[in-house]
Amino acid sequence: MDITDHITASGRTRSEICQEVGISLAMLSLIESGKRRIGIAKAAALSAALGVQIRDVRPDLSEMFGESIPQPAASAAPTQEHSHENTSDGC
Repeated sequence: MDITDHITASGRTRSEICQEVGISLAMLSLIESGKRRIGIAKAAALSAALGVQIRDVRPDLSEMFGESIPQPAASAAPTQEHSHENTSDGC
């Protein structure tokens, strides 16, 4: 499968994937067409967004790293900095 197949199989829109990965739709199009390669960090983010291995996004990395391709640390869920509770007691 190529990246386009993985995008289709993911059931997600290209916009959703780009937003999660932090790339533009134009960049994703260049990646799909083979005109651009993304770095390891973006490849890891893209593979996570698609639910595939990094080697599915950048096969050349498996040649470079073998089976020990670095994976990004799992991102923590966003935290809420401010509470929006109503503190009024109704008086």
